[in-house]
Amino acid sequence: MKVSALIPFAVVLLTNVFCAQDNYKCGTEVTYSSKKEYLDFINLIKSNKSISFDSLVPVKFHFISYSDSSETMDSTIAFNTFQNVIPYFLNAGIVLKHCGNIDYIYSDQFANFKQSYDEIICDQKDFLNVLNIYFCPRLYRETTVTGTFSELCGYAHQNSILPTHLRRDRIFIRNSCCEKSTFAHELGHYFSLFHTHETMFGLEYVNGSNCENRGDLICDTPADPNIYNFVNPNNCQYGGQQLDPLGYYYSPDERNIMSYSHHHCRDRFSTDQTLQMKNFFNYNSNNLHCIIDTDVSLLTNNLDFILFPNPVQSNIGFASNLPNETVFDLSIIDVFGKIILKKEIKNFSYVDINSLSI
Repeated sequence: MKVSALIPFAVVLLTNVFCAQDNYKCGTEVTYSSKKEYLDFINLIKSNKSISFDSLVPVKFHFISYSDSSETMDSTIAFNTFQNVIPYFLNAGIVLKHCGNIDYIYSDQFANFKQSYDEIICDQKDFLNVLNIYFCPRLYRETTVTGTFSELCGYAHQNSILPTHLRRDRIFIRNSCCEKSTFAHELGHYFSLFHTHETMFGLEYVNGSNCENRGDLICDTPADPNIYNFVNPNNCQYGGQQLDPLGYYYSPDERNIMSYSHHHCRDRFSTDQTLQMKNFFNYNSNNLHCIIDTDVSLLTNNLDFILFPNPVQSNIGFASNLPNETVFDLSIIDVFGKIILKKEIKNFSYVDINSLSI
């Protein structure tokens, strides 16, 4: 079955793996060249008054393992952890939901995943307009100076300042680091948060006098000297004696999810961190949609369809009330009536418009 549709462009802008307490670090970093753009963006979302009416964030699990399927992430553990993480983001107006089925990737090459090289597989496997979460047996980052590789627990793409065509909705988690605080930590990065010990913007003072533009740019998270290896794993107490540049002793929050405390100690975001995630989501959420879950039950005409997101960024989602196997002749026209794209598409699919002149 084929249907023709003419769309005005002005409208459509088997080895189970269990979680352990690996003490590897996070690979999400702010580059020196981008720090001004990040500062400007955080100030922008703080002043943004728009409200998101769709709080749903669809995510897609990708399980990378070896070619013989060994060290595949345990799906029950992944989903249980996912359910435990969801409450951390509810106060930010963010509801996380898995989209469709798990994508399994069996590859000896990508099972030992290297941050600098192996995202080429993600360019092929990303599910459009959702947050793609990749679990892998090993995760590494190259050290620029020496060319050696260090092991990571996870990392996230922070898309805040990137142009649309360069944004990647991705998070990476080492299988053995899948406990909920690492999961929540990387989600926090995706939703614009920095480490509580961030130094790229400058050192934050203990007295909070420069908290708005230093450290993690958030004032209700205490100055943090990087508490990695300075927290007692038994009682989660900070035992360091570091002084800030003004001579005050640090008193960091060992329970903050964005810190480098022990995984089992981290169990909260601060009020201002939650607000920043909410501001980011309200500003930047219009491109997220699970096309598989598109509700067409209210469409009753012979040909009714839904187009999203609006405004469009790089891909237009198309879903209609006709059978899934329906094929459409799609034409997109500009405001002057000129056809700028014509192609066949399937129902419940995306149209890439990156090549169009807008």
